[in-house]
Order: sequence, then structure tokens, then C-alpha cells
Amino acid sequence: TITRNPSLNSMCRFLAGLEAEKRSTQRMWAKREKQLDRAVAQTSGMYGDLSGIIGGSLPRIEKLEVPRLSSTDDGDDGEPSE
Repeated sequence: TITRNPSLNSMCRFLAGLEAEKRSTQRMWAKREKQLDRAVAQTSGMYGDLSGIIGGSLPRIEKLEVPRLSSTDDGDDGEPSE
């Protein structure tokens, strides 16, 4: 609804424009996030493949390493589960 107050009209148009810009930016960020997720998955897959081929001579990249579970970290503390 358009009001007769020019100041309020201007603020409403400004708010509508700002909300449209926010939605557009969020769509852009979501697209970039998906692209980044794919790049990380591909990089970690390549690292895993190379690690399997080369073995221990491949420099270790901590961020791409799969966490290893220790034999004592099996989650069983002897207590029954609830």
C-alpha cells in the first residue's frame, strides 16, 4: 500500500530494495558454497588417491587427512546404553 507520506514511501522502497539485494546475495553465496564444497571434495579425493598410490612419501596435509580412531576410542565405556 502506498502512503501519502513521501518519507515513509522512500523508506519502504529502500527496504524492499535492500531485501531484494539480500536475497540475491544469499543465492550467490549458496552457489559459491556449493562450488567450494565440490572443489574440497575433489581435492580430498585426489589426495586420497595419491596417498594410496604413493604412500608415506606424500607430504601430509592435515586438513585433508581422515581422522583415525584409536583402538581405545571405540565409545564403549562398559556402561549400558540408554
